[in-house]
Amino acid sequence: MLIYFKLIAIYLITIILTIYISKKYHLYDIPNFRKVHKFKIINTAGISTYIFFIFLVANFELSPDIEKIIIASFFITICGFIDDRYNLTPLSKLFFTFII
Repeated sequence: MLIYFKLIAIYLITIILTIYISKKYHLYDIPNFRKVHKFKIINTAGISTYIFFIFLVANFELSPDIEKIIIASFFITICGFIDDRYNLTPLSKLFFTFII
């Protein structure tokens, strides 16, 4: 039971650090005609989640299939981050996701 509280604490610390870094370096997703949100939002939540997954893989023995999924999700996360920064076209996002 204590391990779950430790994992929650680590995840919360990861999110707080990511929010701090995002605000410091202005890593926001600015709304435009394609976006649903109306205000700028931080676009690094996927990266903080992925950092937590890396921690899990490094500290726990997981199935090799799960590790492959986490590795593939890294590239999808990066594609989403780049899309938020540079507004990729839907076709290019589909292409990169298909390659992964």
